[in-house]
Amino acid sequence: MNKVKQYIESQEGDFFTKSNAVLDTEISEAEHTLGFTFDLAYGDYVSSFGIIAYESVELLGLGVPKDSYLNVCQATIDVEIH
Repeated sequence: MNKVKQYIESQEGDFFTKSNAVLDTEISEAEHTLGFTFDLAYGDYVSSFGIIAYESVELLGLGVPKDSYLNVCQATIDVEIH
């Protein structure tokens, strides 16, 4: 994960967009909302980057408004409803 972090941070603004890092409390709240615990790698990704977007590729996460389509909780709830 360190190599990924270094690469994204070196390219941020030129290619990548990310939200702010996410606190453990927000991760715990999201896990509680969804009813499961995130995998350690996904938790590390979310705590480091929140979300990442590159051109038309957008990786869901946290650190964005709760009603954002990039918010993993909102996207999961939307899928469950439909």
